[in-house]
Amino acid sequence: MQAVRGRLPGVAGVPQFQGASTAQRRRRRGMLLSVVLWLMLWGGYNTGIGRLLEPGFPANSQELFHGLRALLPLAAACLAGIVLLARWSLPGRAFRGPLGLLAFYTLVGVISSGLLSREQLTALYWAAEHGAVLVVLWATLAEANPLPQLSRLLSLNWIIVAVLALGMLAGLWFLPGVAPWLAAGEPLGGRPYGGEFGATGEILGMSGTRPTGFGRYAAVAALVALAGLWQGSRRARSIWFVLLLFSMYALVLSQARAAVVAFLPAGFLILWLQRRSKIAFLAATCVALLLLGFTGFYQAFWEYLTFGRPFDPTLTGRTVVWQAGWALFLESPLVGLGFHADRIFLEGAHMHNAFLHALVQTGLLGTIPFVAAFVAIWILILRLYRARAAQGIAALPVEIPALMVFFTIASITESTFAFFGVVWLLGAPCVAYLQVLMRQRREIYD
Repeated sequence: MQAVRGRLPGVAGVPQFQGASTAQRRRRRGMLLSVVLWLMLWGGYNTGIGRLLEPGFPANSQELFHGLRALLPLAAACLAGIVLLARWSLPGRAFRGPLGLLAFYTLVGVISSGLLSREQLTALYWAAEHGAVLVVLWATLAEANPLPQLSRLLSLNWIIVAVLALGMLAGLWFLPGVAPWLAAGEPLGGRPYGGEFGATGEILGMSGTRPTGFGRYAAVAALVALAGLWQGSRRARSIWFVLLLFSMYALVLSQARAAVVAFLPAGFLILWLQRRSKIAFLAATCVALLLLGFTGFYQAFWEYLTFGRPFDPTLTGRTVVWQAGWALFLESPLVGLGFHADRIFLEGAHMHNAFLHALVQTGLLGTIPFVAAFVAIWILILRLYRARAAQGIAALPVEIPALMVFFTIASITESTFAFFGVVWLLGAPCVAYLQVLMRQRREIYD
């Protein structure tokens, strides 16, 4: 974490709290509060209100624990709201830029959830979960200088995703039924966390992940580690290198083609922004070609060319679900059918496409600002990069544009920012960081 802090803009200039002034104590409390609230949001991951609605809840102490976890993001939003009310100020910048557009998307989803959903309580719960992330970020943006706090949240996210990726990698050897072929010396003999385990398996009372989830964690951890190879001390770079090796190994084992396809351009963007070595580019090209081979891309493409079988350009085989989602969208094209509509109306199916997911949940009224938010994010990134090139100030952490490349491409096969999940928790602080950084640049240089 120290290595990450040392390279994020705004962190180096954060006061060390050596004094005891009121301003210093206030900043320290604000920093601690933002971290606690963000951990509460993560605490609600991989659970849901369905546990609380089960007949006979709680069946045991484990069910009670996971059921109470489902309320943590809502509690975090309430505490963040209290903070905003206590300050008597909701920053106007919270409703501008991509965060404001995503807030409008959430608001439309709240309305459609309450009016049109078949299961209103469930839909409103997931709408509130999605909005809780925004409310917590608003409480952070209300600070006089929110950049250091956002830097801490980014560092916290990188630690969490690294722990998840490495923990799931270790689970391949310790969780029964996850990857039995590894014991037989066949590392690519199957897809870990797939099959029956991916459909019905549990880990500590929580739904087990799937190969795509395993690959997503590994890819994000690898991108963060790759960005850190040029930063910090030699010891820090060594840690990032070890994390990169393990994460890349996990990504190969996952055989998650969508994650690999999204990872490759994001990784090349990091190398291009660093502009340090042609050898690094050559090595990265070789790694990219190997990764595509491990995921079966070449074989699938060859069979497509030789008419062996239809080639699926989405790399998912979920086009049937997309067709069902489009038909569902046409039932309420203006405002959608509320959050969690795919699960509620399509017998538990998941849309696996951010923009179709937005259409199903919020219709055209919510999807237009949702798409506009992605456009605004990339406009911010391009402007910040141009400002850096013009003024010689490297203030934008390279992992942020790289992750936005990853999330944007992943939106084709994942729901990313459309619902409360890992990608939303990882991406929302990046968006807030971009907005704050652009505002500060304007104040300094305009």
